[in-house]
Parts: sequence; structure tokens; C-alpha cells
Amino acid sequence: MSQRKITVAISLGMIACLFALKSGVRAQQTEKPSKVSPLGNYHKWIKVNSKPVQFAAARATQCTTASPSQLPSPHLDKFITVYVNPTGKEAMLHQSQPKFPVGTVIVKEKYTTATSKTPELMTVMRKHEKGYNADNGDWEYLTLAGGSQKVEAQGKIEKCQSCHQQESGRDFVFRSPYLNAEQQKRLK
Repeated sequence: MSQRKITVAISLGMIACLFALKSGVRAQQTEKPSKVSPLGNYHKWIKVNSKPVQFAAARATQCTTASPSQLPSPHLDKFITVYVNPTGKEAMLHQSQPKFPVGTVIVKEKYTTATSKTPELMTVMRKHEKGYNADNGDWEYLTLAGGSQKVEAQGKIEKCQSCHQQESGRDFVFRSPYLNAEQQKRLK
């Protein structure tokens, strides 16, 4: 599938999600989990880390849960793989003080082990037009059930926003846990 067709498919998914939000679905969390995936075939996007990275316990404890089943943290003792769509590649990999463009989508897969084949949970950040969420860099957050891409929560999720505030100087995106040493050195 061509890059243009992928972009169109992702855009249509984003429009469907936005329509659902404007049609009475709460901004904090969807009332009924959505079957609409904003991700398309994200495995063809830029893979930020070449192998799963174990999330540091100190940072994981700062995060609160997306659901009661994820206690004490959705990140604790998990292995993470991150993807960014082509729109956000430059900011993610090459800018020391990134400004992610509108349309950037970042997917974080969370695995129980480094060799797991299916994520148990996915979290997504999607960059919107200026004014969508000004206090949080105009990012929308989504949590999705593992490999199904079923949206469980979507919008201005306070639990996500409160953690990502720590990275306000880097457009609210954590990168250092996922970038290799050479990439991190270039960004300093």
C-alpha cells in the first residue's frame, strides 16, 4: 500500500474518531469502547526503539492507571516498543527541543515480557490543531486493548496529561527511554 493510501486511511480513521467525540461521547473517556482504530497499519511506521525497552520502575510509579486491572501502574514491569508516523519522525528522532506537527501519531505498545508477541495494552498520542488542548500541547490520548486496537479511553485523559506535563519543554513527549545512546547524544 502506498504512503498516500496509508495517510488517507489514517486521516479517515481520525475523522471518524473526531466525529464520535463531537456526537456526544465524553472527552475524558468514550462511553462505549470504539471499534474505530486511528492507527491503520502502524507497524509500517518508524520504529523508535529497535528492541523492547523495560520501563524504569521509578518513572512507572509516577503513572496512574488507565483501568483498575493495571494497578499499580500501566507501565510497571512492562516492555515498551514505540512507533511514530512519518509526520512526527523529524521531531521524534532529530529535534532536541521537538515541536511535533499536527497529525503526528505516537503508539506505545506495552508487553508483559521482552519476547511477548501481542501487546497487553497500547497507548497513543495524537497531535491536534492549536486550541484542542492548549495546556497539554494539543495532544489527544487514547488507550487501546492489546492487539485488538479497541479504544477503551480517548480524549484529554487527566491521568496521561498529568504525567506528560513533566515533558512540557519537549512538547509533552517522553523520548529518552526509547532512543539509543547515539540518538540521545545527538539531541543534546
